[in-house]
Amino acid sequence: APLLRSDDVVLVRADARGREARPGRVVVARHPDDGYVCKRVEAAGAGGLVLASLEPGHAPLRLPPDPSLVVGTVIGAWAAGGR
Repeated sequence: APLLRSDDVVLVRADARGREARPGRVVVARHPDDGYVCKRVEAAGAGGLVLASLEPGHAPLRLPPDPSLVVGTVIGAWAAGGR
């Protein structure tokens, strides 16, 4: 929330090499401790990615510099259950 909710369906452009993981983009990534997450890229660099929560008040997650952890970029989303 507010952009996406946990039961929403997202369409992801697969990008296993993380080429499109740039600040401002929303991505699906595999975090080593938190599993699969859908978050906005806050920063990207040689030290890895900083992923900001789409919901205010949550701390950002840091991904190590491993491009294979990025599944892809979110290009569409639909509310589940017809909300």
